[in-house]
Amino acid sequence: MATRVQMDGAEEAKRGQTEAPSTQNIMSSSHLEECFRCRFPKLEAKDYAVSAELPKLLSVLSPTIVSTFFTPEIGEVFWPAFLRGYDKCCKKTPPSLSINLLLRLFHEVRKRAEISSNLDFTDNDDKIGGHFSEENICEFLWFCWVMEHNAKFVHFCDNKMDENSLELPEIKSLVRSAIAAFSGSDLEQLHKEDLNETRMLDIEIPVQSLFSWILATIPGLAHCLPHYVQNALQRTSLGSMVAVHTSPQTEEVCSSAQNVVDSGLLTSGTAWAIALSFKPSLGGEHLMMSFMSVSHSRVLPDLLYRSSQHGKGMNRFWSQVSGYNGPILILISGSSTEEECDDLLCRRWIIGAFVNQGFENMDSFYGSFGCLFAVKPIFRSFLPAGREKNFVYSHLHPLGRVYEPHPKPVAIAFGGTLGNERVFLDEDFAKITIRHHVVDKTYHAGYLVPGQEYSTLEASVLGVEAWGLGGKVAEQEQTMFKQREQLFTEQRRKVDLKTFGNWEDSPEKIMMDLVSNPNRVQREDR
Repeated sequence: MATRVQMDGAEEAKRGQTEAPSTQNIMSSSHLEECFRCRFPKLEAKDYAVSAELPKLLSVLSPTIVSTFFTPEIGEVFWPAFLRGYDKCCKKTPPSLSINLLLRLFHEVRKRAEISSNLDFTDNDDKIGGHFSEENICEFLWFCWVMEHNAKFVHFCDNKMDENSLELPEIKSLVRSAIAAFSGSDLEQLHKEDLNETRMLDIEIPVQSLFSWILATIPGLAHCLPHYVQNALQRTSLGSMVAVHTSPQTEEVCSSAQNVVDSGLLTSGTAWAIALSFKPSLGGEHLMMSFMSVSHSRVLPDLLYRSSQHGKGMNRFWSQVSGYNGPILILISGSSTEEECDDLLCRRWIIGAFVNQGFENMDSFYGSFGCLFAVKPIFRSFLPAGREKNFVYSHLHPLGRVYEPHPKPVAIAFGGTLGNERVFLDEDFAKITIRHHVVDKTYHAGYLVPGQEYSTLEASVLGVEAWGLGGKVAEQEQTMFKQREQLFTEQRRKVDLKTFGNWEDSPEKIMMDLVSNPNRVQREDR
């Protein structure tokens, strides 16, 4: 009996030695909290006032992630618990599950910060109840934005915490989009609100309505938590808790680029909203634009055309975008041209279009992928419907073209068919025509301009911008294209002075000979 007990003890010890590596702790809970610590400077915003609750939520984000997903035991984190927590945060799941997890994290963060939460989760976390106010939606979006960008401005916080503040993106169009998706009956009253005011609307949105709006409009929001966790662990694995420092020269380049962006139609908030409307495989390069205010990368969007800078018209536009074989985002600002229009239609608005392969001079629709956007005052995205492929039309009469009995219009258009385009920008960039979505089978249905209804809207164009998103490769290819065009132009302008000055070979000499003796036989030199 004793021998059997000794044998069982030896087997258990041997089994414990083989299982020891899997149960050893990898770090303490305090170390893991330091790994996930959210670093942020003083936060400011233009469209909404930043509440005092947002810094509190961000300050308790790290311990909430550790306690919610990694469940440390007696202050230690073991390998099984760490792998389970990482799997919960970062595994590939349907967007609905990822958004549910993100809302649960937001709920737990508010509880830890001792701030009342209007969310209610069941025991199995499959169903969620409660409601959101406009302030809660704004707070939630900014909370996700800081998580998405935290890895990009860690060094910004370490070096300039006391010097500068971080400006949060403008998200009023996104917030109003969520409200409009819920309160369709109050949409007219919502549009009539002064969009420049920072006051909040007294409205409560069920969390299920907000959940559906996120899935339909900005599904990319679900990936901010995996990005935050992965970037934090990556910094820890590299043995440094701070980002790589950059030279002042690089900071100056990025600062000037931010000024170029915010001075026009494209802002960091608009770029972030557009990026979230794409799937991760499509929106990765567009997220670069929303990193402007804090990113120290040299990969910046390329401003191809701005009407206030380069002049209006198709010729000016084409001289700037020709040869750019990469994705292009075009933004158009306009206002109604009707004489008797109410306050709703007279407001300024911005719409956008994404072209996946640049612009080409063609007399028919072309393209393999594209999107339309209602940017302001309410953000909406219209992805391809899959029934037609009339993504973009761009036509410019080339020099030297002969007479055409039925010339195609010189313009830029998106969706619909020739003569019934969904968006039609004329040759002079003076007027834009927006038709009802019933004429278009390329993009999803919806109104690009508030109050458009079923009538065709003709509006005055206030500004046009085109941004290149193809990176350095597309920029270099366009530079080479322009250099070749310049070389061909110079070659065509060159004149052979010797031939031009030879009287025997000149046209004038031939004409004089014919006039003096028209019956003279001219023998051809062979």
